[in-house]
Amino acid sequence: MEKNKIFLSHRHSDTQSDCHRIRETLEEEFGEDAVFLDIENLEPGIRFADAIDKALKESKVVLVAIGPDWFGDPDEDGITRLFKEKDWVRREVSAALAKPDTRVIPLLLKGATRPTADQLPAELKELADLQTFEISITRWKYDLGVLVEALAKLIPRKKKTVNLTQFPNLKAGGQKITSGYS
Repeated sequence: MEKNKIFLSHRHSDTQSDCHRIRETLEEEFGEDAVFLDIENLEPGIRFADAIDKALKESKVVLVAIGPDWFGDPDEDGITRLFKEKDWVRREVSAALAKPDTRVIPLLLKGATRPTADQLPAELKELADLQTFEISITRWKYDLGVLVEALAKLIPRKKKTVNLTQFPNLKAGGQKITSGYS
């Protein structure tokens, strides 16, 4: 199976709106079928765990969107969601890190900082060693452009087509059509 997908892992309460914007840009560059964002790509009635596992297996790149609340709210005992074994963010990132042929890129959003190994559950500690990529709200378009170029080295871009009806003075082959008037 050829792996040509980009998986966006995120905590809904933390970076959902940012991930929707990132997904839109990535779909423009790589195609709608190349980007997986759970809330957007899951059909009614399918098993969530099966769909996530399938998408991770098809993904060459997993972008881990880390915002200020990525660890999740602590419970009554002070344990954040990321430290709970059934936490989906933890499961997604753990599965991605376990695949040697998958590039995992921590994305720092909304001013978040890189988590340190001592802040992470055991199976996620490797995340602290990976090169992060920051997307700043003040440099959003530029940062996404840099990310797209980095991803283009790993995932084929979709072919862009030009609708010639938008350019009435052009014909096939790119030659200008003249009307005789100047």
